[in-house]
Amino acid sequence: MTRTLYWKIILLLQAVFLGFLFFADAREGEAQTSGERKRVVYDNFLDIPGVTEEEAEAIDRLRRSRASFAFGVALNTECFVRRDGSLDGFSVLLCDWLSRLFGIPFKPAIYDWDDLLDKLASGEVDFTGDLTSTPERLKTYWMTTPIAKRSIKYMRLSGGREPAEIAKSRPVRYAFLEGTTTYGQVKQVLEGALEVSYTENYDKVYQKLKNGEIDAFIDEGTFEAAFDAYDDVVVKDLLPPVYSPVSLSTRNPELAPVISVVQKALDSGIFSHLAELYSRGYKNYIRGKFFAKLTPEETEYIRAHGEGGAPVRVAARHDSYPAVFYNEKEKSWQGCALDILSEIESLSGLRFV
Repeated sequence: MTRTLYWKIILLLQAVFLGFLFFADAREGEAQTSGERKRVVYDNFLDIPGVTEEEAEAIDRLRRSRASFAFGVALNTECFVRRDGSLDGFSVLLCDWLSRLFGIPFKPAIYDWDDLLDKLASGEVDFTGDLTSTPERLKTYWMTTPIAKRSIKYMRLSGGREPAEIAKSRPVRYAFLEGTTTYGQVKQVLEGALEVSYTENYDKVYQKLKNGEIDAFIDEGTFEAAFDAYDDVVVKDLLPPVYSPVSLSTRNPELAPVISVVQKALDSGIFSHLAELYSRGYKNYIRGKFFAKLTPEETEYIRAHGEGGAPVRVAARHDSYPAVFYNEKEKSWQGCALDILSEIESLSGLRFV
């Protein structure tokens, strides 16, 4: 294994580990608010407790009148483009579940942020999972309680100075997306003098970073995927951590029964299932990002040492509990180090023995 491939695998593992911390935090928060409900999964909306006859009739009318629903998202780690051109991520998995639940296809599509808001207003886009519920939005949107919780991060150019360093000599110039609630969520944790500006979309954010108009851009961490095409953008967690909940939302009053039924599913404990879908979608994103960074030689190494190829042989001590040890009773190698290798196997395709 080359040194560069080794470090790429380490970075892959770090990204997944941070994701696990987030998912654990989300599940813990849901457990605390739901009274430790058991995990439930619904595949037919009529099985959800509390669904009324009026809601069932309204959804039946939608099934007769609509061939599909447009589910709009901005490009992010929850909905990204695979190398074959297809979409993947949590939003795609969520749409698969919603399609089964209601018997109507939910079709995900990617839009620029400003375009997404316009199309929600016009009705061209039916639903989104990109909006945080606020009293102001609830005047024009029908929204559930959170279907996911996103960590907020900042993006800056590699080689540039950290905001904390800039703040020692002048105000830090931060940018936010127009129409988002992010600034209101983070302003209490931003230290020192600062200047705030708003930008329409991610292409313009990158342009402003490049020409020095802004020092950093702050947004929900899922939108780091919007900068994957650039190799000079650094993404870091905002500290102390701030989380942004997002809801299933629509501006079309005819679709309000869908929001109401999904809310009843959330009240009945479906969030744990959504958290599992989120974890799976995030793994798919990290896996795709990892393979996009490999050289042809590294790709060939993984192919040669994956399933059907020669395994990567690992030496281990038999008495290094809990990192790695041989369990005489169960006749198997165990330990957290081997759990990590197992995770690398599932993400990279390498096979360890």
